[in-house]
Amino acid sequence: IRCSQGQCRLFDGSPDGHNSMNGTYVNARPVPPSGHELCDGDVIVLAALDPDNPRPDLPGVAALLFHAGCP
Repeated sequence: IRCSQGQCRLFDGSPDGHNSMNGTYVNARPVPPSGHELCDGDVIVLAALDPDNPRPDLPGVAALLFHAGCP
């Protein structure tokens, strides 16, 4: 996640440009190479077990709720 001037953008993978193994999703949509601008209440899913259905409620899946106002 990169934040600048009050906006936060989420990218999939590492800072050196390598994509993650299982993808990164925001509100069940894959994060594109250009990143995704996060909004308050977005659900971020990491390590989706099924990339066609990245559900945040499955065991082994990391899910986060983005809050824009967090310090």
